[in-house]
Formats: sequence, structure tokens, C-alpha cells
Amino acid sequence: MNLVEVLVAGSLVLGSATGSLGIWANTARATRGAEDLLAQQRAADARLLAVQARLQALAAERRQGAVAGEEVQACPAVQELGLEAADVILDATGPILTVTVQVDERHRRTRVFDLAVYGLCPAAGGAP
Repeated sequence: MNLVEVLVAGSLVLGSATGSLGIWANTARATRGAEDLLAQQRAADARLLAVQARLQALAAERRQGAVAGEEVQACPAVQELGLEAADVILDATGPILTVTVQVDERHRRTRVFDLAVYGLCPAAGGAP
């Protein structure tokens, strides 16, 4: 084997090793990004579950404080629900509460709660 063949073989090995390492690095970066997004989505889901737990607790408080046979007269204002958080967007339209948690600039989690289901608003048919 002469010097030219050795140099060509070495450059081929070097090129393939560099390409393989580049592909491996891109795959590792993509996997890490997916793991980070999944962790952020889980945190957003936890915040939405916290909102649901708060609504359930508020409904239980109202049931304990209500006089027997007393019906709910009006829906509480969003401020009365005690759900303020910097990363939670609340939109209340009548008995419907839409809660949005921004995961990142492209992803968000949204849940819609019917406050009448929790007993916090009068039911649409008139009976709670």
C-alpha cells in the first residue's frame, strides 16, 4: 500500500467518523429538546389540575357554608375563585371558565370548566 492509498483511506475514515458524530449530536440535541418540552407540558398539566382542585375545594366550602335548600344565585367573579397566577390565563364567560397555561411560545394547554358542574353557578335548566 503506497502513501496515496493510506491518505485516501484515512480521509475516508475521518469523514465518516465526523459525519457519524454530527448525526449523533443532532439526535442527542433533538432528544433533549423533546424531554424538555415533555417536562414543561407535565408542569402545565399539573397547574391545570391545581385549578381543578381549587374549584373542587371552593365548591366543597360553598356546600358546607350553604343553608339547607339554598340555591346558588349567581356565578362568582374570576377574582373570587382565587386562581390568580402569572402563567395562567383565565377567561370567564358566564358559567364557563377557560383556563390556558402557556407551555412555550408554540405550545399551550387549555381546559374548559363548567362552574355549574361544581355547583358554583346556577344550572342552565334552573335546578342546581
